[in-house]
Amino acid sequence: RIQKRAMSGQQPQITAEDVAALAAQFGVGKDVTPVGTSAGHIDLRDAIDVKQASVLNSDESTSLESVLVGDGDGLLKSDEDVDHQLIVQVPFKSPVKIHDVLVQARPVSDDEDSKIGDPDEVSAPLLVKVFLNRPHMDFNEAESTKPTQVFKLSKDDVAKGVKLPTKYVRFQNISSIALFIETNQDDTDVTYVTRIAFFGTPSQKTEMSELKKIGEE
Repeated sequence: RIQKRAMSGQQPQITAEDVAALAAQFGVGKDVTPVGTSAGHIDLRDAIDVKQASVLNSDESTSLESVLVGDGDGLLKSDEDVDHQLIVQVPFKSPVKIHDVLVQARPVSDDEDSKIGDPDEVSAPLLVKVFLNRPHMDFNEAESTKPTQVFKLSKDDVAKGVKLPTKYVRFQNISSIALFIETNQDDTDVTYVTRIAFFGTPSQKTEMSELKKIGEE
């Protein structure tokens, strides 16, 4: 079908059927996941190099590791003696593709006040700027550099830990990701987070020579 369009002088238009036919020809049809869907994407926590992860302007009594490996029961807070901003730097053991980002801050309940803080003095993230493959980013760079993507979180989304879809085509072959938490929901002096997670797949490059061999068999 593609060949006939080219011979007629028209610009070839590749349809979903064409893609499916080519995928089937190379024997990979069953493993193809369309861009924009979440099928096949996994929690990438095991791909994170937790020991090399870092955070700027954190309260030292809280832990970045707890929010990266936990399921919402961790705690990371900004330093109340400085300001509400945080930069979270997350390296991966090997490159990944990131389909969704999750930033959660569970609502403060009465029995948790001593751990998270006074609900009038701490607040969940509002504006989160994302930077890719910038492992040494500081606040000056974060404020002067155009981010790859910006998330504006609603109170409901950040409380529930809703997955935030990335501009997937830009989130390929990621060695590290930096989250600049610029503002919080209630404009308090302290920002807190209880979970940060990433969902996607490992980056795997398929050699064209191998695809050619499959097609010739």
